[in-house]
Amino acid sequence: MRGYLDRGYNVVKMKIGGAEIDEDRRRIEAVLDEIGGKNRLAVDANGRFDLETAINYAKMLREYPLFWYEEAGDPLDYHLQATLADFYPGPMATGENLFSHQDARNLIRFGGMRPTATGCNSTARFLWSLRVSAHAGGA
Repeated sequence: MRGYLDRGYNVVKMKIGGAEIDEDRRRIEAVLDEIGGKNRLAVDANGRFDLETAINYAKMLREYPLFWYEEAGDPLDYHLQATLADFYPGPMATGENLFSHQDARNLIRFGGMRPTATGCNSTARFLWSLRVSAHAGGA
């Protein structure tokens, strides 16, 4: 993580869910200690969690000032996404592998997503997210 910060990044991301939750908690705390208060940490579960596991992680993760909680479960599992939003008040990221505005709109309509441009990594993606948000608002 230090290498990314040395290159000028102020947000770093780590994978979670490959270890037990208590081990992931220790890993998160170690990274937060390493990156300091001026930098941010995002966590990514790569869609591996079922609802119960996603909620258990959400309860643990909400104790930390994370940049976001990413891909807790399948982005098309709208029930999981919507329920998870009730347990995790911070930013959530998902849908990076969705390829239609209809899927993204349905994440907002039915999946509890709170649209932001925080995670957009390109102008085109930012403009696309604004378009999806506008369509979802007209639902």
